[in-house]
Amino acid sequence: MESTADPIEQDLLCIEQETRDRCVVNLNVDGTYANVLKGCYVKCFEFAVFSRSLKPNSHAYFLAPALRGICEDCIALRYLQSRKPPNERDELLMNRMLSLVFDAAAKQQAFFQKRRAFQPVFSGKLKVALPKAALPATRNMASEVGLEDVYDFMYAITSDVVHFNPRVIIRNAWGKDKERFDHSVKNFDVYYADFCQTYGIYFLGLLARAFQAELGFSATYMSTVAKLEAWLDEKLRWPEAVTFEEMNIKGPSEVLRIVMKLASQSTGGKAA
Repeated sequence: MESTADPIEQDLLCIEQETRDRCVVNLNVDGTYANVLKGCYVKCFEFAVFSRSLKPNSHAYFLAPALRGICEDCIALRYLQSRKPPNERDELLMNRMLSLVFDAAAKQQAFFQKRRAFQPVFSGKLKVALPKAALPATRNMASEVGLEDVYDFMYAITSDVVHFNPRVIIRNAWGKDKERFDHSVKNFDVYYADFCQTYGIYFLGLLARAFQAELGFSATYMSTVAKLEAWLDEKLRWPEAVTFEEMNIKGPSEVLRIVMKLASQSTGGKAA
């Protein structure tokens, strides 16, 4: 009887223990930057593992926006690592945390005062102004570390889910004739599951390679990461923001895709 085990999930589970061991936080030693780095890495790893469990009718559409956060984690951490000295990283992140907390507190106070005035909520205010040093906008950080294309693409594809978008709403309606189209996010389940699985592994690889030294991953661990990256490279097609299918255009055949992939490999990954 053939095994139905998912080899990608098995590879991920093989490195789970080392992932967790390397990402344990010691508050006596680790500062804010180390704490955030470890938390972001574990989040990305758990996303990659969970996405492998997605089955038909799993409503993967609702999971897709989490990749936007993972993408921004990767960009901010790469920026801090490459552009800021260690003694500045903790302060920048603490400032960011405080700014976000008190901004959210002000907005929740306005909401609850108008919608549920009887409900007490935290509404504290900063007693002193935060230092001017702050993280740049995410798009700017992405440009600084050469990830602007990644940010723009991920922003576009996840914005389709989190923002009002008539195109995405309408493409979720499927039917056999014009008289009956049924709306359901499940109609694009295969697409969003592949999106989560593909780019979950992609960001895990980016983070593992960028922070291998800081997190102390072993050679065995990185060998498994390389296997996961090889699986990505072998895929003929990664999920796109706008597909041939939804535009009712016949896309390249599988044979042509293989030829284009081989041609790209012969030119070092550049368009032939």
